[in-house]
Parts: sequence; structure tokens; C-alpha cells
Amino acid sequence: MRYAYPNQITLRDGREFVVSFPDVAGALTGANDRDEALELAWDALAGALAGYVERRAAVPVPSPVLDRQQVVAVDPVAAAKLEVYSAIRDQGITKHALAERLGLSDTTVGRLTRRHETPSSTATGGSWHGGPVRFPGSCYVRIPPT
Repeated sequence: MRYAYPNQITLRDGREFVVSFPDVAGALTGANDRDEALELAWDALAGALAGYVERRAAVPVPSPVLDRQQVVAVDPVAAAKLEVYSAIRDQGITKHALAERLGLSDTTVGRLTRRHETPSSTATGGSWHGGPVRFPGSCYVRIPPT
């Protein structure tokens, strides 16, 4: 999956598990329990990736997974929206031009590029172009050590 990023888990001060993503600036979270820290990691990753979209920056490419790293992935709907955003950005086209290429209406392409709406994301407010954006429903995947 393109939007699945390896993370590093470190124990800070002997009591807090901190999860960071080397490839994604600003994706950082922690908890007193390792499993809870991993569960919170998807939200940190999704929020940081949304920041790239808000700044109209390139979404980072995940690096290869190293020993003892785990992978956190955004949910499929968010991944699809990030892919559409990346294609528009990389090709330097407008949403209207994409709609013409795909034979779709501007409204349909607009729906493809809007943030992922769920009750929790609606409560946080925001949009692709302002305010906090969340991609709820992401998951983490355990990669066993080799």
C-alpha cells in the first residue's frame, strides 16, 4: 500500500511509548501503553499527511521497513483521496482539467478531492484548504521481526 509508513517506537523516561514516522514530518504521538500508542499513531499520521495537502506539498513516499519497525496505513478511502491529490499536484493540472480527462463532472472530482467525512472528522471541522483534517479509520499493521 502506497500510504503505509514505517514508524519508530521508543520508550521515553521509562514510561511513555513515543511513535514517530521518519518519512512524515509532524507525525508524532505517544501513550503509556505500547499498543495504545500504536492505535493513536494512525491519527497522528493522518493529521500530518493532511497537513501536506493543506500546504499543497508533495505527499512523502514511504521508505522501506527496517527490522523491528511497524507499519501504519491510512484507510483505503483516504489513500484514494491522497492519490487523486498527488496526481493533480504532480501533473500540475486543475480539478476541472482532471474532470475533463476522466469524463466526469467538476462536482464528482470535487467529491474525490474533499476530505474524508465521518462523524469524528466532521466534529473536528476543517477542510482540505483550511483547518484540521483527519482521515479516520486508518489502521496499523504489525510486521514481525525477522
